[in-house]
Amino acid sequence: MKKLSLIALTLILSMGLKAQTPSVATTIPATTTTTVTATMVKNADCQNFSFMIGTTAVMQGYVNMFGVPIETLVNSWGINSDHDTTYTWTEMIPGTEYNIYVVAMGGGDTVLFTTPATTQSVGSTGRSVISIDVSEITATSVRMICTPDTNTSVFYNGIVKRSYADSIGMDSIVSIILVNNAPYPQYATDNWVWQNLESATDFYGIAIGKNILGEWGDTTIVSFSTLLSLSDEIDLDNSIQVYPNPAKDELNYRIGADYDRASIYDIKGNLIFEQVIKQKQDRINISKLNNGIYFVRFSKQGLLGKATKFVIQK
Repeated sequence: MKKLSLIALTLILSMGLKAQTPSVATTIPATTTTTVTATMVKNADCQNFSFMIGTTAVMQGYVNMFGVPIETLVNSWGINSDHDTTYTWTEMIPGTEYNIYVVAMGGGDTVLFTTPATTQSVGSTGRSVISIDVSEITATSVRMICTPDTNTSVFYNGIVKRSYADSIGMDSIVSIILVNNAPYPQYATDNWVWQNLESATDFYGIAIGKNILGEWGDTTIVSFSTLLSLSDEIDLDNSIQVYPNPAKDELNYRIGADYDRASIYDIKGNLIFEQVIKQKQDRINISKLNNGIYFVRFSKQGLLGKATKFVIQK
């Protein structure tokens, strides 16, 4: 009888031990608009665990793409630990629900645990306004700083040639920016140097945001012009003529193409004067310009003529 009782007790104990599985308890002590902090505490049966964070949609997309379960993804891409761990993820998207995926391993068993965590939202219910500052303009680059106000929940920005924007309309340009920049939403001040721009060209810097209710604010638009590159070709033939040279109060021109705009730049390449032109031979009033070396460039719908050098001497 005692032997049977001992056997039964042994079976019960072995079954109880076998029922123990590795686990990790995850708590979220803090979140901000762009960070999530999680504390993960393993039980005695968990030898080690892997963890990562992601949205449900993104993780399911990876599952479908690679044809493997989430546990495999977490073990392959996640952070591995063999002790209780507190970890903070940064550069998260505000107002977004994430899942913290933890795979606990021990005794040959693998168990997946999922804990939701939502970042704090930004913005308010007022109208979104984005301020734009452009600086450090060169022939091929510009620094554009876009700063959202406290009402802004998310915003998008871009740079476009003024001639193109004027030809298709600002509403169409904004739609293009929203479509092209959809994968790159901005939530805080964006300080970026745009490269590979065309020299001596007029551009618009554009930004638009929406508030926490999803309502779009007004589009912010600033104009700037890239500088004249020293490598830009100077007109050496007779297709574009400007005279007298030196000039005083008026600059006469004779052009062979149907240009519609004349732009004058200083020696540093700064755009300082523009005039709409309607004839192939006419004059430009330069009486308000100081003595110095200048360049005049004719254009039509973004197509640039050669830069022609002239001097003002009064």
